Amino acid sequence: MARKRLTSRPTRDRPLVNADRLRQVRLVSPKSSLSCLIATIATSQFARRYAYHATMDATLEARAGGTSEPRIAPGRVLRLLTEDLGIEEKDLRVIFDVEQRSIEKWMSGETLPQKETRRRLNELAALHQHLGQTFTSYEGARAWMRAPLRYLAGLTPLQVLRAGDSEDVSSVERLEEALEALDSGVFL
Repeated sequence: MARKRLTSRPTRDRPLVNADRLRQVRLVSPKSSLSCLIATIATSQFARRYAYHATMDATLEARAGGTSEPRIAPGRVLRLLTEDLGIEEKDLRVIFDVEQRSIEKWMSGETLPQKETRRRLNELAALHQHLGQTFTSYEGARAWMRAPLRYLAGLTPLQVLRAGDSEDVSSVERLEEALEALDSGVFL
């Protein structure tokens, strides 16, 4: 019975970098396996950094007595908002008060948003989930996002998100309250 060599050097049978992991990283023009390796390391560093920040946010919330919602990647939340709810990128720029390039970097996973923006993303992810539970399809949720509501003083939910937070309540909390009223049978 042959013994396996224990070595950290790559061999023909066991490369140093997992080929499946390299396929996950899409480069526009890969110049060498070294550039793929660097891109893989950078991607994993961003994933670790996001996990660290999410853990720290949850720890701080737990210490403050708050509850922590499960976190998902910022790019995934933004894609859910644009695909399922039909929120355009120009609306996202206004909602988060950032440049277009920042949103593109968040969607690609190139950078991570700051803490306040991560909090807002988590609120919007919870809103997305609530809309999915309230409506039978996201087509209905998209229509609700663009319909003027008496509960919101004639504004559409999208306009409330674009207007931002007031001193006493956040715009997402106002939309959650409107959804709760709708869930309880109050037609707005």
